[in-house]
Amino acid sequence: FGDLDHGGASKGSMGSNGARGLFMGGYWSSSPTRTDQIDYITIQSEGNAADFGDLTNSNTWGNQGSSSSTRGIRMGGYPNTDVIDYVEIDTLGNAIDFGNLTASRHSLGVCASPTKIFGGGGNASSTNYSTIDMVTTSSKGNAIDDGDLRNQITQIGAASNSVRGIWAGGGPLMITDIQYRTLSSSGNAQNFGDLYLAQNSAAGASTQTRAVYAGGFNETPTSTRLNTIQFITIATSGNAIDFGDL
Repeated sequence: FGDLDHGGASKGSMGSNGARGLFMGGYWSSSPTRTDQIDYITIQSEGNAADFGDLTNSNTWGNQGSSSSTRGIRMGGYPNTDVIDYVEIDTLGNAIDFGNLTASRHSLGVCASPTKIFGGGGNASSTNYSTIDMVTTSSKGNAIDDGDLRNQITQIGAASNSVRGIWAGGGPLMITDIQYRTLSSSGNAQNFGDLYLAQNSAAGASTQTRAVYAGGFNETPTSTRLNTIQFITIATSGNAIDFGDL
Protein backbone atom coordinates (compact mmCIF):
# COMPACT_ATOMS: atom_id res chain seq x y z
CA PHE A 1 0.00 0.00 0.00
CA GLY A 2 2.81 2.38 0.94
CA ASP A 3 4.91 3.52 3.90
CA LEU A 4 4.33 5.41 7.13
CA ASP A 5 5.71 8.95 7.27
CA HIS A 6 7.10 8.67 10.81
CA GLY A 7 9.30 5.69 10.09
CA GLY A 8 7.38 2.69 11.32
CA ALA A 9 7.31 3.19 15.10
CA SER A 10 5.54 0.28 16.82
CA LYS A 11 2.36 0.09 18.88
CA GLY A 12 0.29 3.02 17.70
CA SER A 13 -3.14 2.91 16.05
CA MET A 14 -6.10 5.30 15.97
CA GLY A 15 -8.76 4.06 13.55
CA SER A 16 -10.61 5.53 10.59
CA ASN A 17 -13.77 7.26 9.41
CA GLY A 18 -14.02 5.09 6.32
CA ALA A 19 -12.13 7.55 4.11
CA ARG A 20 -8.98 8.20 6.14
CA GLY A 21 -6.93 5.84 8.28
CA LEU A 22 -4.88 7.24 11.17
CA PHE A 23 -1.73 5.85 12.83
CA MET A 24 -0.45 7.58 15.96
CA GLY A 25 2.70 7.71 17.99
CA GLY A 26 4.75 4.63 18.73
CA TYR A 27 8.27 3.63 19.66
CA TRP A 28 11.54 2.64 18.01
CA SER A 29 13.33 0.12 20.25
CA SER A 30 16.63 0.66 18.43
CA SER A 31 16.88 4.35 19.44
CA PRO A 32 15.01 4.19 21.90
CA THR A 33 12.71 7.04 20.90
CA ARG A 34 8.97 7.70 21.14
CA THR A 35 7.15 9.88 18.63
CA ASP A 36 4.04 12.03 19.05
CA GLN A 37 3.37 12.21 15.30
CA ILE A 38 0.02 11.19 13.80
CA ASP A 39 0.11 9.87 10.22
CA TYR A 40 -2.83 9.47 7.86
CA ILE A 41 -3.63 7.69 4.61
CA THR A 42 -6.49 7.95 2.13
CA ILE A 43 -7.90 4.43 2.21
CA GLN A 44 -9.31 4.24 -1.33
CA SER A 45 -5.96 5.03 -2.96
CA GLU A 46 -2.58 3.46 -2.33
CA GLY A 47 0.33 5.64 -1.33
CA ASN A 48 2.54 6.77 1.51
CA ALA A 49 1.17 8.24 4.71
CA ALA A 50 1.40 11.97 5.41
CA ASP A 51 1.77 13.98 8.62
CA PHE A 52 -1.64 14.72 10.21
CA GLY A 53 -0.48 16.48 13.38
CA ASP A 54 0.81 15.59 16.84
CA LEU A 55 -0.54 13.96 20.00
CA THR A 56 -0.64 15.96 23.23
CA ASN A 57 2.39 14.08 24.59
CA SER A 58 5.01 11.53 23.57
CA ASN A 59 4.03 8.83 26.11
CA THR A 60 3.30 6.72 23.09
CA TRP A 61 4.63 3.20 23.61
CA GLY A 62 1.48 1.07 23.82
CA ASN A 63 -0.93 3.95 23.24
CA GLN A 64 -4.10 2.60 21.65
CA GLY A 65 -7.11 4.13 20.00
CA SER A 66 -10.28 3.75 18.00
CA SER A 67 -12.72 6.02 16.22
CA SER A 68 -16.23 7.04 15.35
CA SER A 69 -17.22 8.36 11.93
CA THR A 70 -15.83 11.77 12.92
CA ARG A 71 -13.29 11.50 15.76
CA GLY A 72 -10.17 9.48 16.42
CA ILE A 73 -9.41 8.91 20.11
CA ARG A 74 -6.20 7.77 21.79
CA MET A 75 -6.04 6.16 25.26
CA GLY A 76 -3.02 5.81 27.57
CA GLY A 77 0.60 5.06 26.73
CA TYR A 78 4.02 4.53 28.29
CA PRO A 79 5.61 6.05 30.37
CA ASN A 80 2.31 5.32 32.07
CA THR A 81 -0.24 8.03 31.45
CA ASP A 82 -3.99 8.42 31.90
CA VAL A 83 -4.30 10.81 28.96
CA ILE A 84 -7.14 10.58 26.46
CA ASP A 85 -6.84 12.90 23.47
CA TYR A 86 -8.66 13.20 20.15
CA VAL A 87 -8.64 14.59 16.62
CA GLU A 88 -11.35 15.45 14.13
CA ILE A 89 -10.46 13.00 11.34
CA ASP A 90 -11.62 15.21 8.45
CA THR A 91 -9.41 18.11 9.57
CA LEU A 92 -5.62 18.03 9.79
CA GLY A 93 -4.23 19.28 13.09
CA ASN A 94 -2.87 18.41 16.51
CA ALA A 95 -4.74 16.30 19.04
CA ILE A 96 -6.77 17.99 21.80
CA ASP A 97 -7.16 16.89 25.42
CA PHE A 98 -10.33 14.80 25.84
CA GLY A 99 -10.11 13.67 29.48
CA ASN A 100 -8.48 10.94 31.58
CA LEU A 101 -8.62 7.20 32.05
CA THR A 102 -9.69 5.74 35.40
CA ALA A 103 -6.01 4.77 35.92
CA SER A 104 -2.71 5.46 34.15
CA ARG A 105 -1.72 2.52 31.94
CA HIS A 106 -0.69 1.39 28.46
CA SER A 107 -1.53 -1.39 25.98
CA LEU A 108 -5.30 -1.37 26.42
CA GLY A 109 -7.51 -3.17 23.92
CA VAL A 110 -9.64 -0.39 22.41
CA CYS A 111 -12.80 -0.73 20.31
CA ALA A 112 -15.88 1.35 19.54
CA SER A 113 -19.61 1.48 18.99
CA PRO A 114 -21.03 4.30 16.81
CA THR A 115 -21.25 6.53 19.91
CA LYS A 116 -18.75 5.25 22.50
CA ILE A 117 -15.10 4.18 22.82
CA PHE A 118 -14.11 1.30 25.14
CA GLY A 119 -10.61 0.56 26.46
CA GLY A 120 -10.19 -2.79 28.21
CA GLY A 121 -7.30 -4.10 30.29
CA GLY A 122 -3.79 -2.64 30.06
CA ASN A 123 -0.67 -2.53 32.20
CA ALA A 124 1.08 -0.15 34.58
CA SER A 125 4.42 -1.35 36.00
CA SER A 126 3.69 -4.74 37.60
CA THR A 127 -0.10 -4.32 37.56
CA ASN A 128 -2.40 -5.66 34.84
CA TYR A 129 -5.96 -4.39 34.65
CA SER A 130 -9.34 -5.92 33.81
CA THR A 131 -11.24 -2.62 33.83
CA ILE A 132 -13.21 -1.55 30.74
CA ASP A 133 -13.04 2.27 30.53
CA MET A 134 -15.71 4.05 28.47
CA VAL A 135 -16.09 7.53 27.00
CA THR A 136 -18.83 9.06 24.85
CA THR A 137 -17.10 9.99 21.61
CA SER A 138 -19.06 13.14 20.78
CA SER A 139 -18.37 14.84 24.13
CA LYS A 140 -15.19 15.44 26.12
CA GLY A 141 -14.77 14.11 29.66
CA ASN A 142 -13.12 11.51 31.85
CA ALA A 143 -13.63 7.79 31.29
CA ILE A 144 -15.92 5.84 33.59
CA ASP A 145 -15.57 2.24 34.79
CA ASP A 146 -18.04 0.38 32.57
CA GLY A 147 -17.35 -3.24 33.57
CA ASP A 148 -14.49 -5.75 33.53
CA LEU A 149 -12.81 -8.19 31.22
CA ARG A 150 -12.72 -11.82 32.32
CA ASN A 151 -9.09 -11.53 33.45
CA GLN A 152 -6.39 -8.98 34.22
CA ILE A 153 -4.64 -8.70 30.88
CA THR A 154 -2.57 -6.45 28.65
CA GLN A 155 -1.70 -6.23 24.92
CA ILE A 156 -5.05 -7.75 24.01
CA GLY A 157 -6.44 -7.60 20.46
CA ALA A 158 -9.71 -5.68 20.14
CA ALA A 159 -12.30 -5.23 17.39
CA SER A 160 -16.04 -4.53 17.22
CA ASN A 161 -19.12 -4.00 15.15
CA SER A 162 -21.88 -1.58 16.19
CA VAL A 163 -23.28 -4.10 18.69
CA ARG A 164 -20.46 -6.15 20.24
CA GLY A 165 -16.88 -5.55 21.33
CA ILE A 166 -14.59 -8.58 21.01
CA TRP A 167 -11.27 -8.88 22.89
CA ALA A 168 -8.92 -11.76 22.01
CA GLY A 169 -5.66 -13.21 23.34
CA GLY A 170 -3.17 -11.05 25.25
CA GLY A 171 -0.61 -11.45 27.99
CA PRO A 172 1.51 -11.52 30.05
CA LEU A 173 0.51 -15.20 30.13
CA MET A 174 -0.27 -16.33 26.62
CA ILE A 175 -3.99 -17.05 26.54
CA THR A 176 -6.39 -18.11 23.79
CA ASP A 177 -9.47 -16.62 25.45
CA ILE A 178 -11.89 -14.64 23.26
CA GLN A 179 -14.38 -12.51 25.20
CA TYR A 180 -17.18 -10.19 24.22
CA ARG A 181 -19.59 -7.61 25.54
CA THR A 182 -22.71 -5.88 24.23
CA LEU A 183 -21.57 -2.26 23.90
CA SER A 184 -24.93 -0.57 24.40
CA SER A 185 -25.17 -1.68 28.05
CA SER A 186 -22.66 -1.65 30.91
CA GLY A 187 -21.38 -4.96 32.21
CA ASN A 188 -18.62 -7.54 32.29
CA ALA A 189 -17.22 -9.43 29.32
CA GLN A 190 -18.39 -12.99 28.67
CA ASN A 191 -16.73 -16.03 27.13
CA PHE A 192 -16.95 -16.13 23.31
CA GLY A 193 -14.58 -18.99 22.48
CA ASP A 194 -10.87 -19.53 21.91
CA LEU A 195 -8.19 -18.57 19.43
CA TYR A 196 -6.63 -21.62 17.79
CA LEU A 197 -3.21 -20.06 18.49
CA ALA A 198 -2.44 -17.70 21.38
CA GLN A 199 -1.63 -14.18 20.16
CA ASN A 200 -0.15 -11.33 22.20
CA SER A 201 -0.25 -7.79 20.70
CA ALA A 202 -2.36 -8.83 17.71
CA ALA A 203 -3.97 -6.10 15.60
CA GLY A 204 -7.77 -6.28 15.50
CA ALA A 205 -10.00 -5.11 12.64
CA SER A 206 -13.60 -5.78 11.69
CA THR A 207 -16.61 -5.43 9.46
CA GLN A 208 -20.15 -5.65 10.81
CA THR A 209 -19.97 -9.45 10.46
CA ARG A 210 -16.36 -10.56 11.08
CA ALA A 211 -13.46 -9.64 13.36
CA VAL A 212 -9.89 -10.58 12.46
CA TYR A 213 -6.81 -10.66 14.68
CA ALA A 214 -3.48 -10.46 12.90
CA GLY A 215 0.19 -10.75 13.79
CA GLY A 216 1.67 -10.24 17.24
CA PHE A 217 3.71 -12.91 18.96
CA ASN A 218 3.51 -16.12 20.97
CA GLU A 219 5.72 -16.84 24.00
CA THR A 220 5.26 -20.63 24.07
CA PRO A 221 7.63 -22.45 24.03
CA THR A 222 9.86 -19.51 23.01
CA SER A 223 9.07 -15.99 21.86
CA THR A 224 7.94 -16.19 18.22
CA ARG A 225 6.70 -13.41 15.95
CA LEU A 226 3.52 -14.41 14.13
CA ASN A 227 2.10 -13.75 10.67
CA THR A 228 -1.13 -15.53 11.62
CA ILE A 229 -4.57 -14.05 10.85
CA GLN A 230 -7.55 -15.57 12.72
CA PHE A 231 -11.22 -14.64 12.41
CA ILE A 232 -14.54 -15.03 14.20
CA THR A 233 -18.14 -14.28 13.23
CA ILE A 234 -19.20 -11.52 15.63
CA ALA A 235 -22.91 -12.34 15.96
CA THR A 236 -22.25 -15.92 17.10
CA SER A 237 -19.98 -17.41 19.74
CA GLY A 238 -17.34 -20.00 18.89
CA ASN A 239 -13.65 -20.59 18.31
CA ALA A 240 -11.51 -18.62 15.85
CA ILE A 241 -10.68 -20.04 12.41
CA ASP A 242 -7.56 -19.60 10.28
CA PHE A 243 -8.06 -16.73 7.81
CA GLY A 244 -4.63 -16.67 6.15
CA ASP A 245 -1.26 -15.02 6.74
CA LEU A 246 0.30 -11.58 6.69
